[in-house]
Amino acid sequence: MKNYSTWLALIQLLTFFSGQWVALFMNISEHDAVVRLRVEVLAPDWQLSSNRITYLQGAFATLGSVLCHRPHCLAVLGMARNVLVYIAKRPANMGKAMDFLKEAMAHIISMYEEDKPTEVGDKQHFLPIRKRYEVLRLGLNSRYNSAG
Repeated sequence: MKNYSTWLALIQLLTFFSGQWVALFMNISEHDAVVRLRVEVLAPDWQLSSNRITYLQGAFATLGSVLCHRPHCLAVLGMARNVLVYIAKRPANMGKAMDFLKEAMAHIISMYEEDKPTEVGDKQHFLPIRKRYEVLRLGLNSRYNSAG
């Protein structure tokens, strides 16, 4: 009986983290990751299914390893990941969060496709995104605190 409850707990844990595990083991090429971001930026619908979230997590992981030598790109990727996790946990409250996510993905694509990336160019992409992220984070935190 003890063994059964251990397996049940393990299955529940793996089911809970299935999106993250799939994203870690996805083997997405750089080109496919950029194409996935472009598709999501241009998508007319603002709803993210769990399958689309998983593919975005895999694309972020791939681009994170490609852009690891550019700290501002990694920071924008981190902000986009955080917002994606928020959207995955609270799909009903995703209007402004989805707007930010699409803008952040557009900036990630722009930074990735620069011919001669520079620290100054990356910083020009990073600063407005960071300001929007802080405003979004504070707004979502205040909404969450007032509702709870």
